[in-house]
Amino acid sequence: MRHSWSILLALLCLPGAVHAQKKDLITKGTQKAIDAGLKYLAKEQAVDGSWGTNQYRGNVAVTSLVGLAFLSGKHHPDQGDHGKGVTKAVRYILSTESQNPAGYFDNPKAAFHGPMYGQGFAVLFLADAHGTIKDKELKTVVKDALDRAVKLLVLSQNQEGGWRYHPNSKDADISVTACQVVALRAARDQGVDVPKKTLEQAANYIKRCQDPISGGFRYMTFGGAPGFARNAAGLTALNRTGAKEDDVFMKGMDYLQKFHPKKKDAAPDAAVMIHYSYGHYYAAKATWWAGDKTFDAWYPGIRDELLANRKNDERWEQGLMCTHYSTAAALIILQMPHNHLPSMKR
Repeated sequence: MRHSWSILLALLCLPGAVHAQKKDLITKGTQKAIDAGLKYLAKEQAVDGSWGTNQYRGNVAVTSLVGLAFLSGKHHPDQGDHGKGVTKAVRYILSTESQNPAGYFDNPKAAFHGPMYGQGFAVLFLADAHGTIKDKELKTVVKDALDRAVKLLVLSQNQEGGWRYHPNSKDADISVTACQVVALRAARDQGVDVPKKTLEQAANYIKRCQDPISGGFRYMTFGGAPGFARNAAGLTALNRTGAKEDDVFMKGMDYLQKFHPKKKDAAPDAAVMIHYSYGHYYAAKATWWAGDKTFDAWYPGIRDELLANRKNDERWEQGLMCTHYSTAAALIILQMPHNHLPSMKR
């Protein structure tokens, strides 16, 4: 199994390899659901440009994920049917930057398990938005904010090589670390300086989280069982650091296949439902980066599952987080074959 993964990835890395958009994977029914979901989120946007329901109202991570859902549909700042809403979201995220420390995006009034999740998703959203902004002044403001935010991330990486809930956390976990790694890579692709050492240390931390028996990734380096969501996040982060070693990445991909959405005997995992949106968001990314063959086999299953689980034909309500979060994650997954996000370009 691992040998076949090696051959596939080697072929994908050949010069001139073509990764065309897989628009055929997005059926008419899928696009209709996407359009309805985006319309729902557009009308749910708060006056200040944010998203989030109940205690997550104005949450940085939720707002950033919704912004990414619109960017996934090529609704860029001040461009497209929802462009003005995306611009408002960008300005909202910029308004949440703290000056102590500078570059830290956080709304302390919006409950969240760990504000560094918001930091990572904010940087990812701003990086992807930056590549599409036409307004020169706004583009400069976003780039300057990204420079400060990345500096904060680099300085807050702890001795374990990862990150946790706060900039000054001394320990790390694979979930928060994966969020920062994906953000750093997206920022680097937009011209922000990211030290090579930062990504290397993060990759080493993630590797140490792997369970040597199953090949799946644990939440932390010590003890605990591997799981679907943390494994998908770890794989995505490893790819973004450039680490695809057979003994780590390939074993993790083998483990991920136990949770294939089309498998009737998929491995039971309570966390799959608890962290449904989060897990499948990263699983789709992990299979996307593994190449067309892997993604094309994975996508139809999760596509059909998501379409079957919509509420009122416009939104999703899954897992522990708010409706805006679940809807945004579903829309990002469903639109992945369009390949519109700068950070997802192969």
